[in-house]
Amino acid sequence: AAVAALAAARCSGAAFDKLLELARPANDGLKRRQPLAIEPSADVRAACAKALGRFGPADRDAAFALLDALHDKDLTTRDSAVASFAAFRRAPFAAEIAKAAVAKLKAPSAADDKKDPFGPVLRAVAARALGLLRHDSPTLVLPPLHDAARTDREPLVRRAACVALAELRSPHSLKPLLAPFRDKKFPAVVDAAQHALACLDYSRFLLPDEKVVRHAPCLKRTRKIFTTLKALVLTDAPRLFYLDADSLKPKNCDLNTLELDQPAASGPNANKSLAFQIPGQGRATVQLLFGHAPDWIADRTALFTARNSARAANDSFLALTAAPTIDVPPPPTRAAASPQHHPPPPPPPLPRDSTPIASGRSPVANPPPPTRAQRRWS
Repeated sequence: AAVAALAAARCSGAAFDKLLELARPANDGLKRRQPLAIEPSADVRAACAKALGRFGPADRDAAFALLDALHDKDLTTRDSAVASFAAFRRAPFAAEIAKAAVAKLKAPSAADDKKDPFGPVLRAVAARALGLLRHDSPTLVLPPLHDAARTDREPLVRRAACVALAELRSPHSLKPLLAPFRDKKFPAVVDAAQHALACLDYSRFLLPDEKVVRHAPCLKRTRKIFTTLKALVLTDAPRLFYLDADSLKPKNCDLNTLELDQPAASGPNANKSLAFQIPGQGRATVQLLFGHAPDWIADRTALFTARNSARAANDSFLALTAAPTIDVPPPPTRAAASPQHHPPPPPPPLPRDSTPIASGRSPVANPPPPTRAQRRWS
């Protein structure tokens, strides 16, 4: 009841009463989404569809009420219901909701579309709901959206499918988006497909702590014809690689050899060709589907400059924080005596009754003391 009151606080009048009715348990066996379907006022239905998204991912009946609201003839009610699907992305029954929305996305025959003009509108809103639900199951959601983007008869449905694929951002949509991107009759479909291609997420192919700087779909030249669809990715490592649209296997390229191919060319494909070396395969040339090739060269130069600056700053920091070294001269080494020439032994000590004399003379003993007669004469 508190959740219902919080959701109803954004409505007024009859919408408040309808939300309270939706919040009550269905004791009579009727599902709670029936009052939303039979409400005659379009404003009330739109307000209820908008507020149902605030019931949270635990309310299964609210989610299926939004599925029924996709059939509403009122545009505002349908848009409110589609926007509310974002609240059920983490719901435990998200796969069940996605399956029900996929069933509404399947295109009937052309005769059925003529009988029911609302059919393309229902398929378009179902595609948008799948995009906001973001249940990117490779077997449940992606194949129907890919078929709708490529083969649906109505441009409204093809554009809505491209918008949904932009929300899912799966690399598996690289090849299916090529067909709506080449649509020559409806520019809105082309813009939606280009936006979806620009939103594809290649993070699963990155190294730890690596980020994508620039990516774009391209065609690789094979025997002088651009035929093979690839996705060229430049990271901040810096690193350059491309993905095959079919196998989604990354192939590393030599970023140092990245250059413009035919820089002097003119026409619609001018400044769209890049050339680089692939280790073990040689030179490869690709043509970007959108974007400008000189921007890739500028980003490569900026990445190299930033890397060199970071290395220089790191070296300077290490030099400042390193401990100072003191040059201590080695102790003098004493030359070993030659085995043939031994040093002379020290001279013997002098006797007590001798005095040192000059070099070259023999020592003389002290004279005896004088006699008494000698002292008398002296």
